[in-house]
Amino acid sequence: MSVLRKTSRTTSQEQLKTVLQEAQSRGHIKRADTKEAAATILTDLENPDSELRKTMANLKPLQYV
Repeated sequence: MSVLRKTSRTTSQEQLKTVLQEAQSRGHIKRADTKEAAATILTDLENPDSELRKTMANLKPLQYV
């Protein structure tokens, strides 16, 4: 939960990136297709021209208290 609280002060893009990276590092993502989807999302979040990143720019991050 502390990781989620820290992301409350970031952008929605950074929040999603952090959550996916945490899930990967903790081994929560097990299926190959899900791992591939997470990797694709992380790549898209790094690309300023991706549709995902452009869409995420308009979203407010979730607030964890």
